[in-house]
Amino acid sequence: MAQANEQQEGGIRCLVVPLTNVSMLLPSSLVVEVASYSEPTPVYGAGDVPWLQGRVNWRGQKIPLVSVEAFFESDFAVPGGRARMLVLKGLSGHPKLAFFAVLAQQIPRLANVTADGIEPLNDEALANAPGEVVLAASEATIMLDVDYVEKRLIELLYS
Repeated sequence: MAQANEQQEGGIRCLVVPLTNVSMLLPSSLVVEVASYSEPTPVYGAGDVPWLQGRVNWRGQKIPLVSVEAFFESDFAVPGGRARMLVLKGLSGHPKLAFFAVLAQQIPRLANVTADGIEPLNDEALANAPGEVVLAASEATIMLDVDYVEKRLIELLYS
């Protein structure tokens, strides 16, 4: 009941994740941990897929690391000193993809987002973004389609 009131009155708790030229919006309920960036190991046999950075060690597991920027930018930024990895819960139920990580260029910030605070944005530069591009808090933001990213990971790694 309290959660329903929070969503109606204060919006949905989200993380605004800084990428290089845009931000990404994720419901905080999907984020398991915000971890320091660690260099991924390549995924052999995955072909030339720039958005799959490799696998990183997280709590004794090797999980895929995804660069959302690489879906729509051919020349995305190399992670800097403030880069982070957001470990997300897998939603597909696939036994080998319980978690995966997405790359952030800086530390994300919390935000409460309401439906009336978001409007669709048509941005050609973000046409291949893995999610809906919206204007939220006067900022171009990608609402990540976690299902889509998971589907692509499963096709690439486990099919």
